Amino acid sequence: MLWIANHQSSYWRRRLAVLVAASLEELSSHSGYTDEGSVLSLPVPIQRALEFMEEHLGEPITIEEIAARSGWSHEHFTRVFVVSLGMTPKRMLLERRLRRAEFLMMRGAGSVKQIAFSVGFGDEHQERPERQPYRR
Repeated sequence: MLWIANHQSSYWRRRLAVLVAASLEELSSHSGYTDEGSVLSLPVPIQRALEFMEEHLGEPITIEEIAARSGWSHEHFTRVFVVSLGMTPKRMLLERRLRRAEFLMMRGAGSVKQIAFSVGFGDEHQERPERQPYRR
């Protein structure tokens, strides 16, 4: 990948540098260990929620559906999710869809419209929601 980056235009070099950095960050964040070497563990319902999100990215799922699978109320699920992962379930779902879309676009896996539909967006022009702070 680095060889390819050095033989492309500066635009592609920047994009590939971002891709490599994101890949390394993703690998280190999912290693299962913290800096101190202790095992990172998430509550089982949160792990299940993340798996469910990943398996159903292309479908119109709601946070209520995800919370219901955890066996917790929507409010409790959201609170525990934010404490465990540092972002709301809605934000996590959006981030995962955007990452998958970026990956597919970098591979040339279809048109923007096809990719948007395949990762669960209603259309390729769907706007990102406004960022709102989490309130307890």
